[in-house]
Amino acid sequence: MRIIFLRKEYLSLLPSMIASLFSANGVAAAIDLCQGYDIKASCHASRQSLSGITQDWSVADGQWLVFSDMTNNASGGAVFLQQGAEFSLLPENETGMTLFANNTVTGEYNNGGAIFAKENSTLNLTDVIFSGNVAGGYGGAIYSSGTNDTGAVDLRVTNAMFRNNIANDGKGGAIYTINNDVYLSDVIFDNNQAYTSTSYSDGDGGAIDVTDNNSDSKHPSGYTIINNTAFTNNTAEGYGGAIYTNSATAPYLIDISVDDSYSQNGGVLVDENNSAAGYGDGPSTAAGGFMYLGLSEVTFDIADGKTLVIGNTENDGAVDSIAGTGLITKTGSGDLVLNADNNDFTGEMQIENGEVTLGRSNSLMNVGDTHCQDDPQDCYGLTIGSIDQYQNQAELNVGSTQQTFVHALTGFSEWHFKYRCWWQRYC
Repeated sequence: MRIIFLRKEYLSLLPSMIASLFSANGVAAAIDLCQGYDIKASCHASRQSLSGITQDWSVADGQWLVFSDMTNNASGGAVFLQQGAEFSLLPENETGMTLFANNTVTGEYNNGGAIFAKENSTLNLTDVIFSGNVAGGYGGAIYSSGTNDTGAVDLRVTNAMFRNNIANDGKGGAIYTINNDVYLSDVIFDNNQAYTSTSYSDGDGGAIDVTDNNSDSKHPSGYTIINNTAFTNNTAEGYGGAIYTNSATAPYLIDISVDDSYSQNGGVLVDENNSAAGYGDGPSTAAGGFMYLGLSEVTFDIADGKTLVIGNTENDGAVDSIAGTGLITKTGSGDLVLNADNNDFTGEMQIENGEVTLGRSNSLMNVGDTHCQDDPQDCYGLTIGSIDQYQNQAELNVGSTQQTFVHALTGFSEWHFKYRCWWQRYC
């Protein structure tokens, strides 16, 4: 599975999307039932159920297509897709909007509060708001499952907001996707929640849960692309306050990027106030407040002059933490700031280019621990610099002093590392 985050013109859509959300509240109660799929005047749609067919909606400028207040004791509160069905919601030009609000599916085994798609059915959604949708099981707003077949993207969402959606007894407060190819661009995830009442295997991914359970190592794991996306105030009762990802065989590849064109907030992007409880009573560092990486790899690619900040040092260190056993790689000559307590990330970290700053001086004490348990004399947890990119400068800033890392470089507990390296593996 490949997950890519491209941070370009970060939150440029936020004011218009919030304004649209408020205006939608008045629209939904006063409009007529839709007649057909070419929407020229705001209307309220009935529940859609598709099996192996294509349905394309078009919304004229300034108009609303509304799916709201539907309750079902079956998966898919507003839309149900199966057997390779294709469903699209697009603006006719630029300002046509679609709203999914307050749709609910009851029962812990029913998924997709607003939309349920299975058997390689595809979704293409642009200019959409999902607000207050609830699933009894997985995917508070959207549930999508496939078979990792090669070809078109299974779930595509562009210019959207997911706010106040809930997976009551499952994973993915806003989106749960399994064995799929996914593309998300210019999306805001705010205050989504994943809960569990019966099992310690649920409640993961406050905003999104991207999973691959295919046990065939020869089968492709698919990819997920996330572009211009913000995560704030999302919570998980289990793991991964904003993002949870895991795989049965091949690791997920996650690429979180800030590119040259980003100009908002002085070039500084902030993801904050995401938390996970790990089935406890409060935020847990081990649960990954921002992200939990199972069999996963994440690359932070930050452009020159840009900064990505995850977390706030004024918060509890468990909020916005990164946990798991995978691989973190920093590329690009820009800055990455990690302000949470990330001691429960025990995988490997490679800084190939640019600067990484740890806002809490002991926030990566256990990096490399997982990989050094079996052979502590021949392993490493931290690499600063890249022999393949010797022209780049890699730098690690740790609080106000040098920091001792357990298994940081070679597996020995008393190694110290320097702040600056160019191409050396061991500094």
